[in-house]
Amino acid sequence: MTRTALIAALALAAAPVFAADETAFPAAKPGFRRFDIAVATSAEAPRRIDFYVGKTMTIDCNRNWLNGAFAADDVEGAPFFTFTTDGRTSSTKMFCPDDKKQAFVSGPRMTAEARADAPLVVYVPAGYELRYDVWGVLERGRIATPGAR
Repeated sequence: MTRTALIAALALAAAPVFAADETAFPAAKPGFRRFDIAVATSAEAPRRIDFYVGKTMTIDCNRNWLNGAFAADDVEGAPFFTFTTDGRTSSTKMFCPDDKKQAFVSGPRMTAEARADAPLVVYVPAGYELRYDVWGVLERGRIATPGAR
């Protein structure tokens, strides 16, 4: 693949195309923020989005996680999610010397299929971050060539 073709393929993968009206989703409720995750996808290159909510906190050596849950709903077949939390965290109960550190503490993960016609919309309480990973293949059926030896 030439450099120009590679740049064009990467630009195409990053540029979302939407047919659905993004304003069809409800406005964020007071105390929440709306996040739109746009990922280019097609039948030949499906994508899944794995997303989670959390924030940076001061913790000790224990494993910590944010209490909360996602609720799913949809508008005209396009799903959206709302994360709710009481702000409390849970953790393991190991003895820790006084070693505190800053770390991102997240709640449960949710996975959804990316759509070509609408973004993935997630409502998150103010003060929290939404992070996500995109899983999928850009191209299928490629033939590998052996290296020179």
